[in-house]
Amino acid sequence: ICVRHNDSHVRSVRIPKYVNDISPRSFKEFVFHKAFTVDEENQYFCAVDGVLYTKDMKKLVLCPRHHIKPVDIPFGVEDIGENAFSGSKVTAVRIPSTVMRICDYAFQDCSFLREIELPPSLTSVGWEAFAGTRIAEVNINSGLKRIEYGSFGKCERLEKITVDQKNVAYKVVDGVLYHKRRKELVCCPDTRQSFCVPAWVKSIGPGAFNGCRHLATLTIPEGVRHVDCAFSECNALTSLTFPRSVRSIGECMFDIGNKKLKRVVFLG
Repeated sequence: ICVRHNDSHVRSVRIPKYVNDISPRSFKEFVFHKAFTVDEENQYFCAVDGVLYTKDMKKLVLCPRHHIKPVDIPFGVEDIGENAFSGSKVTAVRIPSTVMRICDYAFQDCSFLREIELPPSLTSVGWEAFAGTRIAEVNINSGLKRIEYGSFGKCERLEKITVDQKNVAYKVVDGVLYHKRRKELVCCPDTRQSFCVPAWVKSIGPGAFNGCRHLATLTIPEGVRHVDCAFSECNALTSLTFPRSVRSIGECMFDIGNKKLKRVVFLG
């Protein structure tokens, strides 16, 4: 489907019979879009309560950006697609225990979304899937094995992260999320004002501190070997020192929003 920029005030979209592929960004400019409808003879898509799904109801494809009502995803859906809710005004989403994958950017910039319950069936969360939401708490189940770049970054109200003790991949120490095997810091809640990375950590993962607007002091200990693109929009951070043990850093580490950062020191 090809969308023109001047179609931005469209409030309803009907998917015709022969459409078999829809880009996740097709309706990005439709800021007043409230509902999808689908031709009954379409073999690839269907709509439930204005939300677009694949015909077999295995994947949630897109939620209209101006869909304000809570979304109750039907039992049987396995995937929440790329950009599925991105930028929407949705306030609440119930995710059933059949969902296994939340894809890249699925809930990115859903600024009205204040809470989410991740189901026990979930195994992976994509790039920046919840970035820019207002969720205050994240509970990670025992089966979640993969959390991608910045999945919970830039969540300005995120205060608490918990992990089921049976989870073999992740753990929480002092409210901060880590990958067990890689000894990698994955996500620090945005509400932290100061933080000292534990001595056993070997790497700081991509997006680990993204959006930590209140973080004024950060200590990276000797022993950390790799630091990825981890500090975008750390507006309160004034200086940062990398120990001798650091052997590599990510590209564009300080590219966005580090307004007060004046001093960066590499001891190695």
